[in-house]
Amino acid sequence: MVVYRDGFATIYILENSEAGLVKVGVTINNPAERLRSLADLWHGRYGTCQVCGARLLLRKGRLWDHRRNGARCAGSLELPLEQDSSVAEWHLRVLQERLTSAAGVEITSAKRTIRRLEKVLAQPRHSEGTIGTWALRYEVFTARPYEAEQISHSLLSRRLDVSAPHGEVFRCDFEEARVAVERALNELGVAHTAEPRLHP
Repeated sequence: MVVYRDGFATIYILENSEAGLVKVGVTINNPAERLRSLADLWHGRYGTCQVCGARLLLRKGRLWDHRRNGARCAGSLELPLEQDSSVAEWHLRVLQERLTSAAGVEITSAKRTIRRLEKVLAQPRHSEGTIGTWALRYEVFTARPYEAEQISHSLLSRRLDVSAPHGEVFRCDFEEARVAVERALNELGVAHTAEPRLHP
């Protein structure tokens, strides 16, 4: 099913009650897929590439060989960012040194890569790891889902866990997140079009 940005999609809430965390997101697919993806990251089955920032399956604790823009990524077969940042730091230093002697298109490419590496290095690297498990607690298929997600995140912003390495995760309970989502749907005037499903 293809759902356009202005169409309908599912807002979901995932909860890790033991860790005291929730994740509010939007998907055009089955929210259970988002749950699997987050659980894989949480339990260390996936990791973040130190160079390109891609989230990839780990094999024996290292990233798979992978490509970026048609070329082998320098982060291939290395430890994920959650465990080490030395490859990213080295790659960043080399690019910064090369930038002084680069010309034309090389400058643009180097600057773009430097920005990407700085963004990758700014990501939190240490998580609570395997504390608790994630569960799908709430889903609602609705109009204006991206706006509702944005408003929900704004309402929960004081609860944002900046140390979480897995996207926007909030340190609150499920009920507070549910209230934020439903308030956002009401503010947008789409609550009447949505029928939430609660999961135990």
